[in-house]
Amino acid sequence: MRHPEADSLALDLRAIMADAFTPRDIRRGRDGLTWEFYGKLVVPANLALDQWQAPFGRLGYAPFVFQAGADDVVLARPAAELLPTRPAWGLHLLLLLVTFATLTMTGALLQAARAGPLTVTLGSILDALEQHGGAGLTFAAALLFILGAHELGHYLVARRYAMLITPPFFLPSPPPPYGLGTLGAVIAMRSPVPHRRALFDVALAGPLAGLVVALPILALGLRSASVAAFAVPVTPSLLASGLAWLLRGPLPDGVQLDWFDPLLFAAWLGLQITAINLLPIGQLDGGHLTYAALGRAAIWLGRLAWLVLVALTPLAPTWGLYAIIVLVVGLGHPPPQDDITPLDRSRHLWAIAALALLALTFSVRPIP
Repeated sequence: MRHPEADSLALDLRAIMADAFTPRDIRRGRDGLTWEFYGKLVVPANLALDQWQAPFGRLGYAPFVFQAGADDVVLARPAAELLPTRPAWGLHLLLLLVTFATLTMTGALLQAARAGPLTVTLGSILDALEQHGGAGLTFAAALLFILGAHELGHYLVARRYAMLITPPFFLPSPPPPYGLGTLGAVIAMRSPVPHRRALFDVALAGPLAGLVVALPILALGLRSASVAAFAVPVTPSLLASGLAWLLRGPLPDGVQLDWFDPLLFAAWLGLQITAINLLPIGQLDGGHLTYAALGRAAIWLGRLAWLVLVALTPLAPTWGLYAIIVLVVGLGHPPPQDDITPLDRSRHLWAIAALALLALTFSVRPIP
C-alpha cells in the first residue's frame, strides 16, 4: 500500500475501518482536509457505516462510501463542515409574511384584471386589495397551505431518519404581470443524508403531502368556480382537467371554467409547483429521486432536463427563470453517506409513480 501523504490521523481512520475495509491507497483530498481511502469493502456498505459513525465522529470526521471504477472509496470529511447551524427564525418568518403579502396582491390583481387590462401601480394594487381583498386572502391562504404541507412532508420524514433540516424558506416573487407572487419554497439539509433510501423517502414525501392537500382544494375550486363564455389563458394539467370533467362534466361549446377562481387557481398553481419540483434536476425533489434511483448517472439526466427547460422558454418565459434558478443552485448532486446500497423494488415502483405524477401535473404552456 502507498500512502505518501498519510499522517497519523489518516492512519487512525484506516485502523477504524480495518475489520470492514481493505485499503490499497490513501489520498488527501484537494481541499487538504478530506481523506480518500481506495480499496474494497468486506461487509455491506450500510453495516460498515453503522460501525464507523461513532469512532469517525470522535476524530472529528464523517464517513461517506461510494464506488469509483473497480474501487470502493471511503471519503472521510471533517464533521465541522457538516455541523448544523441554528435556524434563522426571523428570516423564515419574514419570507413567509412577504410571500403571503405578494400572494394576496396576486389574488386580488387577478380578480381586478377581469374588468380590463392589468396595470400594476401602487394605486391599482390598493384598489384591487380594497375591492378583492377577500379573494386575495383566500388565494394566498390556500396556496400557502399546499406549499406548507409539501415542506412539512419533507421535514417529518427527514426527522424520522434523525436528519437535521431547516424550516422552509418561502420564496416571494412580484405579483402579475411580472410574476405570480411566489416561486415556491425550499428547505436545506443540515446533516448528511445517510443513504439512498432516506434521500428517496424525504424527496418523495413533499410532493405526496402537497398532493394530499391540493386535491381537496382543487375539488372545492372546481365545484365553486363559475363558467364563462370567454377564453381563459390557463392550460390545466391532465390531472386538473380530468378532475374537472369528472366533477363538472363536459361543458357547452364556447364556455369554459373560470380557472382564476381563487381556490381553483391556488390548487392549479400548487400542482404546477409540484410538477416543477418533480423535474429530475439537481436539488429539486425530482433530482433527489432520480439520484437515489440511478446514482451519479442521474446528473446527466438532470442536464438534459435543464436543456428542456431552456427549450420551453419561448412558450412560457417562466421556464427561463426556473432554468436560471436551478443553474445557480447547481445541476450536480451531493452523494449520501452510503452511495452504494441500491433502492429496493418497492421504491423503484414509487419512482415510476413519481414520474407519472410529473406527467399528470405538468403544463408545457401554463400561462402564455
